[in-house]
Amino acid sequence: DEYLFAGLTMTNLVQARLDMISDNQPISSPTEGFLQNYLFTVGYLFIPGGDANTFYVEPSVMFRQIPNAPFQTDINVRAGFGGDILMAGLSYRSTKAVGVLLGTDFGNIANNNNRNSGLKLFYTFDLSTRQFQSYNAGSHELTLAFGFGGKSTAKELK
Repeated sequence: DEYLFAGLTMTNLVQARLDMISDNQPISSPTEGFLQNYLFTVGYLFIPGGDANTFYVEPSVMFRQIPNAPFQTDINVRAGFGGDILMAGLSYRSTKAVGVLLGTDFGNIANNNNRNSGLKLFYTFDLSTRQFQSYNAGSHELTLAFGFGGKSTAKELK
């Protein structure tokens, strides 16, 4: 299905292997250390009105395994309005955290209608709901993203 997406990210594959070799650690199998640090995401793009430049909803789930940390699952939903002039999202993390995302696509504001080009700005606020919350007032994050063009999906999603 053209609206289904998935991704797998595995970091430090070579570095983990080199560290094991340089520390003279025995390698018990060819995949040792291979799946210790990964992210897997799957989601779907829903276009209720048939035009993604008007409104869309994008639910997704991300599974995260990081060494020395509990396995995490993130449940996310993002929506775009007016050709991504406004993007908003909510996230729940299995390690007891919630997040809010607000963003805009300056490329679509400039009317180039190419979701893969231009500047995007996102603000994210994450808040832990664990007991140590009294020591943590949440985290703020600003993200600038720039797309260099490529295949435009705006016309395909109409």
